Amino acid sequence: MLTSPQIQNIQGFHVSSRAHFNSAVANRYALALFELAQDKKAVDKVSNSLASLSKAIADSAELQAVLASPVVSVANISNALAAILKGIAADPLTKNLVMLMAQKRRSAYIAATAHAYAEMVATSKGEVTANITVAAPLTPEQEQELGTMLAKRLKKIVRPHITVDASLIGGLIVQVGSQMIDASIKTKLSSLQLSLKGA
Repeated sequence: MLTSPQIQNIQGFHVSSRAHFNSAVANRYALALFELAQDKKAVDKVSNSLASLSKAIADSAELQAVLASPVVSVANISNALAAILKGIAADPLTKNLVMLMAQKRRSAYIAATAHAYAEMVATSKGEVTANITVAAPLTPEQEQELGTMLAKRLKKIVRPHITVDASLIGGLIVQVGSQMIDASIKTKLSSLQLSLKGA
């Protein structure tokens, strides 16, 4: 098991909001894992394992339900995760962290932890993640063009993370850290409606 004090001491702190709590839990696990991975020179190995694990979780609604369930036993959750970890040939650090999270009933935060870890790796490499929401899927050429445009504007290496939300109608929303560019038609229409109400 992992012996890092950052991981072993995660329990017992209080935060006011559930969203903040979820983020804090994920960030603390991710930071502990990142520091250990740096010490073991296994940052990329852990990144690959977490990416594969996150995909397995995202692809299975049943698995997501199991990981988040307060009534499924720790043993059953651990067995399910152990099978997945074996299937993706996860590295030892990732295995230990995930099994610890299962024992502490924190398995619902695995995907968030993987995301936080990826952010830490990107930051260490001078990269930033751009969370981009679009109204319709982009072609590979459009994705590349958008990534190039953002890289020039931010003067950093940009890793686009694209999701589709048809409710935007058109345009896109780009969020990089605390910065957000909302160029969606939905927002423009909402602004127009507010203007008309005040006219």
